[in-house]
Amino acid sequence: MLDDLIDEIGENENHPLASLMEMLGILIENYEQENVPQL
Repeated sequence: MLDDLIDEIGENENHPLASLMEMLGILIENYEQENVPQL
């Protein structure tokens, strides 16, 4: 889902879905920090 948003929005910070893309990125990063073992 995040990849599709990145493909659609690109670098356009004014796109209506840009804030959703940013929030998803933050949520995924937080999840990985808490739940994915470090290599």
